[in-house]
This record gives sequence, structure tokens and C-alpha cells, in this order.
Amino acid sequence: MKLQTTLGLCGILATCASTLIAADKKSPGRDAWRWPFAAESIWNTPIGSGAVYKPAGLGPSPRVGVDTQFLLTTSETDPEREVLNSPSFKERSTGTTPLGFSLRLPDDWIVPETGEGNPYGLTPNANYAILMPDGDQVLQGCRVCRPTRGGPIFLPDWMKYPNNRKTVSIRGDGLDGGGQGASGMSALGGTIRIGELVGPQPIRHAVKINPFAARYCYYSKEVPGFRWPAKEADDYAPTTYKGTNPAVVMGSLLALKPNVTPQSLGIRSPPGRKLFFALQNYGAYFTEDAAWDTWDLIVERDAELEFEKAYRVSMKSEPWRDEINRMIQALHVVDNNGPESIGGGGKPRQPPPPPFVDAAP
Repeated sequence: MKLQTTLGLCGILATCASTLIAADKKSPGRDAWRWPFAAESIWNTPIGSGAVYKPAGLGPSPRVGVDTQFLLTTSETDPEREVLNSPSFKERSTGTTPLGFSLRLPDDWIVPETGEGNPYGLTPNANYAILMPDGDQVLQGCRVCRPTRGGPIFLPDWMKYPNNRKTVSIRGDGLDGGGQGASGMSALGGTIRIGELVGPQPIRHAVKINPFAARYCYYSKEVPGFRWPAKEADDYAPTTYKGTNPAVVMGSLLALKPNVTPQSLGIRSPPGRKLFFALQNYGAYFTEDAAWDTWDLIVERDAELEFEKAYRVSMKSEPWRDEINRMIQALHVVDNNGPESIGGGGKPRQPPPPPFVDAAP
């Protein structure tokens, strides 16, 4: 089945980036939860004219998929629920040991056990971001599970240590808080949200893509598998990362060069053009290991179901895979991305995001 190129109003709007930007400029502001972090954060800073592009040398994959993020807002009226230990990646809801704290959670928020019977398929990382009742602080992490309505929530046992459950402001720089297990980068930042692949507006932030780290990520004593803004790499990086390009590691920012066009890459579908816009203007960070030969986009739960409903083809389909592969092979590392030159510095390719419509409490 072909990935449809015209889908009513959504398809019409998605075919013209200039129209999208013009519409976006009319926005009076942004909701901090839907479009988080400061304008100058790594997630919202566009690629700049000073970007130094280095070939990434990435190849096509026989498959493409998603890594699902579980995002939740909570309120003071939600009941407090006990947090128990999640013993392993494959049996997350069998723990019985309390971790010493509780969380306010709506009773109908369910995160199924990974594997067979899970409507979202395998969710190996199960990264999460939970907005606290104050409307500002976010708790982020991985390996979340909550299979029973109104039941306890299961998190890894390292969350029993207060230093491992520090929250961050969704109006901050988005550098801390963790959530992405390999890189230590934000689970909330860079996640493709519901509506972003099907709605009329462009994706106005950097995204995240999981590489097959054993094939592409580099490791040496001098380059230990990560670079800023990542804080770490997988603990198995010294023995598993076999990439040959020192610029390609966890935390690498990759982007399409300015002279590349959707037409030159054969990107025709509305969601492909939306992703192309994000990759050229904001880039993508490597933050997690896919652990097999695939390219996985990191998306909010149900974004993939929304995609399938809108375009009548799944995010694992061959047409979508082929467009992803063409973009992946054209990616370059923004090699001078750093604290003083986010996105490479110079004149940004896009205007800054609008201010928040609501102030921090």
C-alpha cells in the first residue's frame, strides 16, 4: 500500500512548509507541556548558519519502527499510588518491594507489561515523563509499568535513591532529568508528540532517533561512546559499540544539509515532509540503543496509532521505511554542536518558539 500523499486538509497543509510556518507564526504562545523547555534549550534551538557538517556514514535498515514514550500529566485530585520495584526488563510488574515513595496517578492510566499482549508491542525502554501536580516539575525515567487500573506503579529499584528521582522544570533547559537510559538525556525533550506527524503545523523541535549502536556508535578511551549533551553511554559500550566514525555516538546531533530538498531525496508523503523539515531545521539526537538493525523514531504513545489512522499505513510499513532510509542516509553530524554553539551557532534557520502562555508556578 502506498503512503498516501493527499489526505484532505491535513495532506494539503503538510505539503507546503512555507504555509505551515506562516500559520505557526500566528500562534499567541505555547503550552509548556505540549511544547516543553526554554527557547534556547537544545530541543528548541534551530540549526544555525555556523553548523559544521560531517558525513555520518549511516546506512539503510531493513526495518523501521518506534520507541514508545509514556507521557502523563497529573493533578492534586489524583490518588496517591505506591511505587514498587520493577525487577527486570521482561518482568516489570512482578516486584513486591516498595521504593519508599508514592506518586499521584489517575486510575485509568495503564502501561501494559512489555511483550505478548501489549497493544504497543515490545516496549523495551518504556521511557516516561510524568508532570507533577504543580504543573512545572517533571519526573523522567525508564522501564515503567502499571498494568492494573488503580494499582501500584512499577519502576526500577534505583529509583529508591532520592538523587535518581530529581525532577526538572518543563520551562528549563531540558539538559537534566534523564529518562533516556543510554545517554542520560531527557525522555520528554525531542519526543514526537501526538498530532505532530498528522497535524497542520510543522515539527518545531529536534527529534530523537534510536540507532543500532553496535553498528554505528563509536567507542574508544578518548571518545567513550558519547558526547555533549549526552551524559553517558550504555554500560556495554566498550565491548559492543563497533562504529568507525568518532563523531557518531550517543548525544550526536544529526541534520540534513541546507542544500538538500525533499524532491532530491524522493520524500513525497505528508509525514515524510514534516519529518524532513524537522531534520533539516532542528536535527535529531541519538539518545538510546535500538539494539538491533532498525531505525526507531521516539514517539509519544498513540502517535503511531494516529499515524496509521490518518495515512492508512503503519509506521513499520515499507513505504515509510523507504522514506526514513533515504533521509537517514543523507544525515550529517553537526560536529560543532556544543554548549556555546547549540545547533552549530550563527543565524538560526528558523525563528525562536513563542513564549509560554502560562508562567511557572
